[in-house]
Amino acid sequence: MDKSENLIKNSVYPGGKDTMSTFISVHMVCPQKAIDEGTEGTVAVVIDIDHFGYVQRSKVKKGLGNGLDEEAMRLASLLRFRTVNRQKQKITFHRTINIHFRLPKKTQPVIIAEPKKEITAIQQSSGLQITYSYVSKKK
Repeated sequence: MDKSENLIKNSVYPGGKDTMSTFISVHMVCPQKAIDEGTEGTVAVVIDIDHFGYVQRSKVKKGLGNGLDEEAMRLASLLRFRTVNRQKQKITFHRTINIHFRLPKKTQPVIIAEPKKEITAIQQSSGLQITYSYVSKKK
């Protein structure tokens, strides 16, 4: 028996860190209080993963407040890991994950366009009237 077979394999997220980051960013809902106060940063969450790969407990190690800590714990509870059961041992894994919260960048001011110019064309064969609207954009 090889020595590496005796070691317990750690739980992994299917697809790796990039897939986990994508999953978190898709399911993330930034609280309105954090948006209003301009809070952004990283929340460190300690999670306990059971032998089935589910997150059983989560605890904020380093938080930001304004509802971001609760959102990070909610996101952590959605994760499902792949575990390798060795010799039917029921092992709980502990892991720290960082969840990054960034506010959307402010867009450029909205430019008010000129009034619409309408062109009306009547198609004689079917009797349909088609109206085209044109709004010129300022550059």
